[in-house]
Formats: sequence, structure tokens, C-alpha cells
Amino acid sequence: PDPACTSFVDSGTSALLLSPQYFHAISSPIMDHLNALPEPACPTEAELAQLPNITIELAGGVTLQVTSQTYMQPRAPTGCKGVSLGPHTQNVLGQVVLEAYYTVF
Repeated sequence: PDPACTSFVDSGTSALLLSPQYFHAISSPIMDHLNALPEPACPTEAELAQLPNITIELAGGVTLQVTSQTYMQPRAPTGCKGVSLGPHTQNVLGQVVLEAYYTVF
């Protein structure tokens, strides 16, 4: 983990928001994979399973895995799944991370 990197959990944020350096490193391979699909705007379940996991390392040796089944969220009105990642000034662990783990506040 990067000791200069700060993150926080926000149950009111639907996406995983990442500082620019992490956002580009994580989103580029995902977008490259999606853009190579026949229908990148509406990937099938089999195509979603081929997307990489996102690994988040926290202080204290805690490692979180966020799968494509979690970071790809349904979009209205089509129901097709889209990437729920975005750039932000800080790292915000929103719904995308909270759905993957039993979370106690």
C-alpha cells in the first residue's frame, strides 16, 4: 500500500472512485477489454467473467478483491452493465466495494 494514499468508505456513493493515478491504471485495461468486444456497451455474462478483478490493498495487510460482477453495474433503461468506476480527488470505496463484503459500521 502507498502510505501517502488516503481512502474512505462512503455508503452513499454508488461507484468506486479513485484518484487519477489509480483510476487510469485500473480503468485502462478494463476499457481496452470492453472496447474489443462485439457489443462493448452491453457485454454478456460470459464476457464480464473475463474482465480482471480489482485488488485494493489497505493498511494492516487487508486485501479486497472486487470482481467484474460487482464493478459492472446495470444501467437504466437497458439493464446492460457498465463500469462503475470514476476519477476523484481521493479514493472513495462506495457501493461497488461494499456489495462484495459484509460491512459493519
